Amino acid sequence: MVERREMSEEKSSIRELSQLELFFRPRSVAVIGVSASRGRIGHEILRSIVEGGYDGKVFPVTISAKEILGLRCYESVLQIPEPVDLAVYALPSNLAPQIMEECGVKGVKNVIIVSGGFKEVGGSNIDLETEVVRIAKKYGMRVIGPNCIGVFDGKSRFDTFFQSYERMVRPPHGPLSFITQSGTYGVAFLEEAAEEGIGVSKMVSFGNKADVDEADLIRFLGEDDDTKVIAIYMEAVVNGRRFVQAVSEVSAKKPIVILKSGRTSLGVRAAQSHTGWLAGSYQVAKSIFKQAGIVVAEDFEELYDCAKALALQPLPKGRRVGMLTNGAGMTVSACDAAEQRGILVGTYSDETRKKLVEALPKYALVREVVDLTGSATSKEYKITMEHLLSDENIDLLMPFFVFQDTPLDEGILDVLPEMKRYGKPILGVYSRGIYGREVAKKLQQRGIPFYRSPERAIAVAASMIWLNEYRSTLEKRSLNKRAERPVVAEEHELISRALRSGRKILLEHEGKMLLKEYGIPVTEGRLARNEHEAEETAESIGYPVVLKIVSPDIIHKSDVGGVVIGLRDRDEVKTGYRTIIQNVRRNRPEALVEGVLVQKMAPQGLEVIVGGVKNEEFGQVVMFGLGGIFVELMRDVTFRQAPITDFEALEMIREIRGYPVLRGLRGQPPVKEEAIAEILTKLSQLLIEQPRIKEIDLNPVFAYQDSAIAADVRILLE
Repeated sequence: MVERREMSEEKSSIRELSQLELFFRPRSVAVIGVSASRGRIGHEILRSIVEGGYDGKVFPVTISAKEILGLRCYESVLQIPEPVDLAVYALPSNLAPQIMEECGVKGVKNVIIVSGGFKEVGGSNIDLETEVVRIAKKYGMRVIGPNCIGVFDGKSRFDTFFQSYERMVRPPHGPLSFITQSGTYGVAFLEEAAEEGIGVSKMVSFGNKADVDEADLIRFLGEDDDTKVIAIYMEAVVNGRRFVQAVSEVSAKKPIVILKSGRTSLGVRAAQSHTGWLAGSYQVAKSIFKQAGIVVAEDFEELYDCAKALALQPLPKGRRVGMLTNGAGMTVSACDAAEQRGILVGTYSDETRKKLVEALPKYALVREVVDLTGSATSKEYKITMEHLLSDENIDLLMPFFVFQDTPLDEGILDVLPEMKRYGKPILGVYSRGIYGREVAKKLQQRGIPFYRSPERAIAVAASMIWLNEYRSTLEKRSLNKRAERPVVAEEHELISRALRSGRKILLEHEGKMLLKEYGIPVTEGRLARNEHEAEETAESIGYPVVLKIVSPDIIHKSDVGGVVIGLRDRDEVKTGYRTIIQNVRRNRPEALVEGVLVQKMAPQGLEVIVGGVKNEEFGQVVMFGLGGIFVELMRDVTFRQAPITDFEALEMIREIRGYPVLRGLRGQPPVKEEAIAEILTKLSQLLIEQPRIKEIDLNPVFAYQDSAIAADVRILLE
């Protein structure tokens, strides 16, 4: 029975992929809302389809003309005498439900809604979009849009753009595919590719993604033989876990590069824990994208640059780069950028160095960067590149060119592409200029990506190196490598009891009880409801101790004078207890006081913070960073989607900027990273098993040479 269901799901998935194919290579298309007037959106969409080279059947639908561009018009899609695979909708939004019904009755497979005026404008238009999707599902239709420019297919030359051929050049067919929430970025990406002669397989502008979304398209492109690299521009993630699942399936076999905007959020200001405050949408998204194997770009240029290189070149096996040039200036900047990103330059062997000195003219400078000077010819470039690429100590070649230097003959157009036979990536850099741009374009058409600045080339190299290193660790990232606790079917009693009593916070002693059940080490402590209990508890657990106010109304204890540390005898405990109660009554007289937590004072160690939050886009995520002042001052933290593996936990620890502090600075001993990693993995499992936890802080966690322990915990509930 299980096998049948799995087979059925597989067939369903294949059918869905096949249906998505009809967006790009439909056998027939109806354009609904065509105008006979040039410049109107419906007319320009029809022109793009007819004049672009698409060889399928085209049916204009309009009540304003009998014939447009030599094609017979129909007043309704229902009047079209033949089957219709795809309808492109370009009418006002209020007519969409009626037209969608007609498309469904007609048996149309897919619809692209170019028109705006739906969810993006708010109000009742949100319901209008919902109704359109309901109708589409009723008839089994898939919808791209609304509020988009639709699709482009490099092979079939089919596109639904209302940007005319006079104003927008389409690129040739090639290995790059781009999916984007913004039609503007879609146009920019295609124009950039066309200008540089880079081929594109498919482009999709999905707008409001009312139905077909990034996850659908990523899975489709993952199976598309014409697509080698997927580039993505997105503004908001609607279903983060579904998206991450899709990219995780595809990124292992095809590189994915993403640019995400919408990086600020007013919502984080309302967070009550350090973790919630630090967990801005973009910070979380960037970490989780990397967790899933996606190359993250910081701007549009980097998105395009990385996608181009990954489409044309193999990944490097390491981070050692060989550089050569006929103009030293650019390489100085390149070396600076390389050092900042941990890329190694000039690592070729002494034997290679000797061969270069013997083979090159006396004026050539054979140093970390081989400077052939302005007298360089294509022959000297060939000699140098062959020696560098033959050296096992070079993983990536970065040749720099001043193409304007006349000794550099056009033989370089043949020489450089020949170097692909070594199987190592090559990233070219040129010194701009009209002539240089033309030569670079010719070389790109032969498979060598070029960049107009050394910094852009180094950024691409860094991304390629990162992706290779990520892929080499895929097996270690597998959740199957770690025995997981079974998912708890019922909510933990401590959480249930708090919620029943109207509390949305676990008191600290409750939080520590919960952590202990998950195997997370915490400092010993007990709740005292009066001075005598505080004294007796301190005597039993041993000095020195810390006293903390316990109140469901007080989250930040120190702010109200609710913490006293370093108490070493009964008298100090008694005085400390009274001080805390007085402070709280003065600063928060309305607060309900449960008592005072008497806690064994942990030895001073390195302070780190471990936390978790339920993120709107990605669900439960876990956080790590340096504690103390570093949390609020530097925001030096990183995130992962829960649950995480031991390997991913160690990766989190090692990727923060302050990692050298954990390794030991100025005579300080290093801390045990594995002990922190164990807390991270166990906390990630707690987040998965107890989804009513909204935010959780373990701050500080004291890390030592041989262990780590949580000294304070704050848990907020939904």
